[in-house]
Amino acid sequence: MAETGPDKADSTYSRAFESFAPDGNDLIGLLGYALYKAHIREAFLNRQAVNTGSNRAPTQTEIRAFRGEAERRLSVFADSMVEQATPEIERAGVTREVHASRDAIIAEMGRRTSYRTAIATNVIGWLVSIAITVLVALSGIPDWVVRLVSHTGSSR
Repeated sequence: MAETGPDKADSTYSRAFESFAPDGNDLIGLLGYALYKAHIREAFLNRQAVNTGSNRAPTQTEIRAFRGEAERRLSVFADSMVEQATPEIERAGVTREVHASRDAIIAEMGRRTSYRTAIATNVIGWLVSIAITVLVALSGIPDWVVRLVSHTGSSR
Protein backbone atom coordinates (compact mmCIF):
# COMPACT_ATOMS: atom_id res chain seq x y z
CA MET A 1 0.00 0.00 0.00
CA ALA A 2 1.42 3.43 -1.01
CA GLU A 3 2.04 5.99 1.68
CA THR A 4 0.34 9.36 1.28
CA GLY A 5 2.54 11.35 3.62
CA PRO A 6 5.76 11.22 5.56
CA ASP A 7 6.14 8.57 8.19
CA LYS A 8 6.15 9.95 11.73
CA ALA A 9 9.47 8.23 12.28
CA ASP A 10 10.97 9.78 9.13
CA SER A 11 13.71 12.07 10.42
CA THR A 12 14.10 13.91 7.10
CA TYR A 13 10.62 15.39 7.29
CA SER A 14 10.34 18.69 9.16
CA ARG A 15 7.23 19.11 11.29
CA ALA A 16 7.63 22.92 11.31
CA PHE A 17 4.49 23.52 9.28
CA GLU A 18 2.36 21.45 11.63
CA SER A 19 3.92 23.28 14.58
CA PHE A 20 2.78 26.67 13.24
CA ALA A 21 -0.53 25.75 11.59
CA PRO A 22 -1.71 22.28 12.61
CA ASP A 23 -4.91 22.38 10.53
CA GLY A 24 -3.42 24.45 7.69
CA ASN A 25 -6.12 27.15 7.98
CA ASP A 26 -4.66 29.34 10.72
CA LEU A 27 -3.70 32.59 8.97
CA ILE A 28 -1.39 33.71 11.78
CA GLY A 29 0.22 30.28 11.83
CA LEU A 30 0.66 30.26 8.05
CA LEU A 31 2.29 33.69 8.09
CA GLY A 32 4.39 32.69 11.12
CA TYR A 33 5.61 29.63 9.20
CA ALA A 34 6.50 31.82 6.18
CA LEU A 35 8.43 34.20 8.45
CA TYR A 36 10.20 31.21 10.06
CA LYS A 37 11.20 29.85 6.64
CA ALA A 38 12.34 33.33 5.50
CA HIS A 39 14.46 33.54 8.67
CA ILE A 40 16.07 30.18 7.89
CA ARG A 41 16.75 31.26 4.29
CA GLU A 42 18.28 34.54 5.44
CA ALA A 43 20.49 32.74 7.96
CA PHE A 44 21.62 30.31 5.26
CA LEU A 45 22.38 33.15 2.79
CA ASN A 46 24.37 34.96 5.50
CA ARG A 47 26.33 31.75 6.08
CA GLN A 48 25.00 31.39 9.60
CA ALA A 49 24.44 28.00 11.16
CA VAL A 50 21.17 26.41 10.09
CA ASN A 51 19.78 23.34 11.82
CA THR A 52 19.80 20.57 9.20
CA GLY A 53 19.87 17.69 11.63
CA SER A 54 17.14 15.27 12.49
CA ASN A 55 15.48 17.73 14.86
CA ARG A 56 14.51 20.54 12.45
CA ALA A 57 11.26 21.45 14.20
CA PRO A 58 11.13 24.97 15.67
CA THR A 59 11.17 25.42 19.42
CA GLN A 60 8.12 26.68 21.29
CA THR A 61 9.93 29.99 21.80
CA GLU A 62 10.49 30.31 18.04
CA ILE A 63 6.87 29.42 17.33
CA ARG A 64 5.62 32.05 19.81
CA ALA A 65 8.05 34.65 18.44
CA PHE A 66 7.18 34.10 14.76
CA ARG A 67 3.46 33.82 15.45
CA GLY A 68 3.68 37.05 17.48
CA GLU A 69 5.49 38.76 14.60
CA ALA A 70 2.88 37.42 12.18
CA GLU A 71 0.08 38.74 14.37
CA ARG A 72 1.78 42.14 14.62
CA ARG A 73 2.26 42.34 10.83
CA LEU A 74 -1.34 41.32 10.16
CA SER A 75 -2.51 43.93 12.66
CA VAL A 76 -0.41 46.64 11.00
CA PHE A 77 -1.71 45.52 7.59
CA ALA A 78 -5.32 45.56 8.78
CA ASP A 79 -4.87 49.00 10.36
CA SER A 80 -3.37 50.38 7.15
CA MET A 81 -6.21 48.89 5.08
CA VAL A 82 -8.81 50.42 7.41
CA GLU A 83 -6.98 53.76 7.32
CA GLN A 84 -6.78 53.61 3.55
CA ALA A 85 -10.46 52.67 3.20
CA THR A 86 -11.78 55.14 5.80
CA PRO A 87 -12.24 58.12 3.43
CA GLU A 88 -14.13 55.92 0.97
CA ILE A 89 -16.23 54.41 3.76
CA GLU A 90 -17.04 57.90 5.06
CA ARG A 91 -17.88 59.12 1.54
CA ALA A 92 -20.07 56.10 1.01
CA GLY A 93 -21.87 56.80 4.30
CA VAL A 94 -22.42 60.44 3.44
CA THR A 95 -23.49 59.51 -0.08
CA ARG A 96 -25.93 56.97 1.33
CA GLU A 97 -27.38 59.63 3.66
CA VAL A 98 -27.65 62.15 0.83
CA HIS A 99 -29.40 59.60 -1.38
CA ALA A 100 -31.76 58.65 1.44
CA SER A 101 -32.61 62.33 2.05
CA ARG A 102 -33.06 62.93 -1.67
CA ASP A 103 -35.36 59.93 -1.95
CA ALA A 104 -37.39 61.14 1.04
CA ILE A 105 -37.73 64.63 -0.47
CA ILE A 106 -38.77 63.22 -3.84
CA ALA A 107 -41.33 60.96 -2.17
CA GLU A 108 -42.74 63.87 -0.14
CA MET A 109 -42.90 66.12 -3.20
CA GLY A 110 -44.60 63.35 -5.13
CA ARG A 111 -47.12 62.92 -2.34
CA ARG A 112 -47.81 66.64 -2.09
CA THR A 113 -47.95 67.29 -5.83
CA SER A 114 -49.81 64.25 -7.01
CA TYR A 115 -52.77 64.79 -9.31
CA ARG A 116 -55.14 63.68 -6.54
CA THR A 117 -53.77 66.31 -4.16
CA ALA A 118 -53.93 68.97 -6.88
CA ILE A 119 -57.54 68.08 -7.75
CA ALA A 120 -58.58 68.02 -4.08
CA THR A 121 -56.91 71.41 -3.44
CA ASN A 122 -58.59 72.97 -6.48
CA VAL A 123 -62.01 71.54 -5.61
CA ILE A 124 -61.72 72.86 -2.05
CA GLY A 125 -60.64 76.29 -3.35
CA TRP A 126 -63.53 76.30 -5.83
CA LEU A 127 -66.03 75.39 -3.08
CA VAL A 128 -64.66 78.12 -0.78
CA SER A 129 -64.94 80.73 -3.54
CA ILE A 130 -68.56 79.66 -4.26
CA ALA A 131 -69.36 79.91 -0.55
CA ILE A 132 -67.90 83.43 -0.36
CA THR A 133 -69.80 84.45 -3.47
CA VAL A 134 -73.06 83.11 -2.04
CA LEU A 135 -72.48 84.90 1.27
CA VAL A 136 -71.74 88.18 -0.48
CA ALA A 137 -74.78 87.80 -2.72
CA LEU A 138 -77.08 87.03 0.20
CA SER A 139 -75.79 89.76 2.50
CA GLY A 140 -75.52 92.48 -0.05
CA ILE A 141 -72.47 94.46 -0.96
CA PRO A 142 -70.64 95.67 2.14
CA ASP A 143 -70.19 99.42 2.54
CA TRP A 144 -66.41 99.24 2.39
CA VAL A 145 -66.55 97.50 -0.99
CA VAL A 146 -68.73 100.33 -2.39
CA ARG A 147 -66.25 102.93 -1.10
CA LEU A 148 -63.29 101.00 -2.51
CA VAL A 149 -64.91 100.71 -5.94
CA SER A 150 -65.92 104.35 -5.98
CA HIS A 151 -62.45 105.44 -4.91
CA THR A 152 -60.63 103.37 -7.56
CA GLY A 153 -63.15 104.26 -10.22
CA SER A 154 -62.90 108.04 -9.62
CA SER A 155 -59.13 108.22 -9.92
CA ARG A 156 -59.22 107.76 -13.67
